[in-house]
Amino acid sequence: MPTPSPAVGEALEASVGEAAVKAVGISLAELVARAALQVRLERKYLVAAAEFVRLAVRLEGELEALDIDGRRSFAYESNYFDTPSLLTYREHLAGCSDRFKLRTRSYLDSGETMFEVKLERPGGGTMKRRASHLFDDRNRITPDARRHLAAALAEAGRSVPRALGPSLVVAYRRTTFVLRDGSARITCDRDLVCSHGGQTVTGLSDHVLVEVKSAGATSVVDRMLEELRVEPVSISKYCVGLALLHPELPCGPWDALLERYFGRPPALAAA
Repeated sequence: MPTPSPAVGEALEASVGEAAVKAVGISLAELVARAALQVRLERKYLVAAAEFVRLAVRLEGELEALDIDGRRSFAYESNYFDTPSLLTYREHLAGCSDRFKLRTRSYLDSGETMFEVKLERPGGGTMKRRASHLFDDRNRITPDARRHLAAALAEAGRSVPRALGPSLVVAYRRTTFVLRDGSARITCDRDLVCSHGGQTVTGLSDHVLVEVKSAGATSVVDRMLEELRVEPVSISKYCVGLALLHPELPCGPWDALLERYFGRPPALAAA
């Protein structure tokens, strides 16, 4: 994978950091109260530094940024779980309407960990079910987590797959914004590091993965990105990470995206 120059990475970090500094800081409790979007629509964009600056300028005065002890950029780690045949990856690849993903999400700055089940709703949108989890157990599904998983999947008429185990670790940095009216939450992820089985790949050093979460209709952020000619993309950090680490996996819907943004050669993408 080609490595962007340090100047590109610095410009990217500066564009997100400047927007965060200019925004009004809010606590986690305030953010959750302002935009509690556990059932939501999600749209994702890969945004270069220059386009992100233009977006931030247009939204100036409308953004609030998550601030914890003076920090507005946070380190995250997601540990994903799948079957030996990669059931959840293959269901995402096939576009199954009832697909799901399993992970622990750890907030490395605080040491807090949550066990999360993300479910696609057949009628559209995503539902997330979360439960507290011990940080030291973040790479395994505990009995309590399995019970939480069973209850969440039962809502979708599904049962817990057998032989679930660790399949990928994804680390990244995130800055979170919310519109002052609470109509959308915007997460900005960069510096992606994916690892499993002693292998590691990196990405998102020259683009921000911007995810816009709203309760329903297209948000003002989506409309502004459209005006900037930034199109939404279908991307999953889990699926991208697996595809980069394992070139033998099918990845049809993401071929062009992997080649353009993550440097995966076309010959591998077609394998």
